[in-house]
Amino acid sequence: MLLSPIGVPLTLMQLAVLPSHKIPVALIVNNFLLGTAVYSADRLNDTSTVAELWECRSCAVASMLIYASRVNTIWLVPVVWALHCAYADMKPYIGEIKPFFVSLFWTVAVYFAPLSWSSEAGDIFTPAAFFLHIAALSHAADVKDRKEDLVDNIRTPAVILGGDL
Repeated sequence: MLLSPIGVPLTLMQLAVLPSHKIPVALIVNNFLLGTAVYSADRLNDTSTVAELWECRSCAVASMLIYASRVNTIWLVPVVWALHCAYADMKPYIGEIKPFFVSLFWTVAVYFAPLSWSSEAGDIFTPAAFFLHIAALSHAADVKDRKEDLVDNIRTPAVILGGDL
């Protein structure tokens, strides 16, 4: 297993929404670790190897260590662990709000975590616009996964809105 490629767009978006801030390298690395910790864990199944589980788990632990290294982000440590361990199981329960659920946590990771590591202040409009942008992208990804979500009884907005499958 390689680190999740989701780290690339997250890092590019991070640099775009915080252009005047110096993003710590640890948080850029964390974008890749988080993507692997959450999304690779989501794809683990009965045929996954022990090595795949531990690679994914190692990314979760590394991400938690990065967040634990600063007092302002230590509260994210249990959030990372919960998403790593339970995101796949949560999806049927959060299906209707899944794009917003995903967007909330990526907004925290991409916008608020870097600000909390610096002494600089942010604004309200940038994270709000970013949140809506990520929600739209998450919904688009759910449209692609509509058949799989329908089979797994995950009622995302894409499933609810229906259309040709």
